Amino acid sequence: MKKTTLLIAVLLLIFSLTANSATGWLKKRRKGYIYFKPFVTVNSPDVVVIFITSEGKVYRGVCRKKKFIDTCTVTPGKHFDSPYTVMRYIVLEISPPYAPKILRTGTVSTQLKEN
Repeated sequence: MKKTTLLIAVLLLIFSLTANSATGWLKKRRKGYIYFKPFVTVNSPDVVVIFITSEGKVYRGVCRKKKFIDTCTVTPGKHFDSPYTVMRYIVLEISPPYAPKILRTGTVSTQLKEN
């Protein structure tokens, strides 16, 4: 009975950590120009997110923590004209002097978020 309770608690913890991670596209406006940026929400500031387009171009984004909250939104520096670009992401945990560890991978969802 104790083993099943512990197993359920561990599975709920893992599910809550992955359910917190959101992806999508930010819609931004600057001087009359509308552009989009993919984003991935992470729970740790010690991560690097690598964005990969369907053409094979690679862009990097880091967590810039500006507020006193546990999560931050990672975006690359590249502006995109459309939020319908197929974009994959890889979240890497950086902990020198060890090699980066892959935390999760996936596809950026097509959900739009105004910014």
